[in-house]
Amino acid sequence: MQSSDDRYTFQFAQLKGKSYYAAFGKVTNDFLHIYRNKKHYEVILTAFLERLFSDPSKLCQDDCKILVKSLQDRHNAHLAEKRAQDQVRVHKGRKPVYELPGDDYDYDDDYYCGYGEDEPEEVLEERYARQLEEEKRIAAREEERRRNEEELRARARKVDNSGFEELLQKGVVLNMGNDKKKGGGKQQHHHNAVSAENLKNMERQVALLMKEKLRLQMVLQLNEEELQPKLTEIKEESEVLMSKLNASDNTTKGTTGGPAAQQKQITSRMAELTQKQTKLTMERNRLALQFKTQATPLREELLALLKQRDEVQVKIDIG
Repeated sequence: MQSSDDRYTFQFAQLKGKSYYAAFGKVTNDFLHIYRNKKHYEVILTAFLERLFSDPSKLCQDDCKILVKSLQDRHNAHLAEKRAQDQVRVHKGRKPVYELPGDDYDYDDDYYCGYGEDEPEEVLEERYARQLEEEKRIAAREEERRRNEEELRARARKVDNSGFEELLQKGVVLNMGNDKKKGGGKQQHHHNAVSAENLKNMERQVALLMKEKLRLQMVLQLNEEELQPKLTEIKEESEVLMSKLNASDNTTKGTTGGPAAQQKQITSRMAELTQKQTKLTMERNRLALQFKTQATPLREELLALLKQRDEVQVKIDIG
């Protein structure tokens, strides 16, 4: 039977006597369970209530109990179906069903007798309206909780660029020893040797930071299909670089010029490298956080292999 036929059946049914009303209520209870997922469910229920209370004098207490119990069961079953899908609510151990008064509800025999012809219908409509309001309020609260949790998860995945920049700008750059008072003779020569060594270490650190930034960018830009071919390519490059490193004589390059000119060049170069190191560190941290949100075993393997290759390349270039 179609939903529209059901609706008109409730509207135009001819009911006579209490037995007809009782049978009508049982049939309606079955219809409400069968059509609970249909879009005309509320229309069917409204038509039933209007027809049932068209003659309140023929209602009895047993019929009212059956009606109220069936509506409460349907209400609880509907809420249980909705809340069973909410995994967050189940995880928190909350009750899945909104508890309504059970069968032990104290019905007063004279409850309906003292009212007029239209008052019992108004009482049921008010109760039904309160139930609908409660369902809407609970659904709105659950929807708001889900939106808030999703927003928090999305916010945690974002990279806080401004926060990292501010943190790094507040960092203290270590004094590399260039502002010490100059001595003479052997002390001056020893000071120049230490500064040259510090400069070489700084160049190595900046080169490693640059390599790390580039390999993070590369891994983040690659698709899943491109990872495996890239792994094979990097392995071949690493083998070539290792052979080149083993065959190299690791000759060191020296700077030309007198001690004063050499010290001036070292100081200028050190300041330039310090600024570059700060900038590269911020960019590296941003990319590293972004990589954490997209990390997969294959990407991590490729990143580790790229790191080994870059370290060998820096040893060949700088020493």
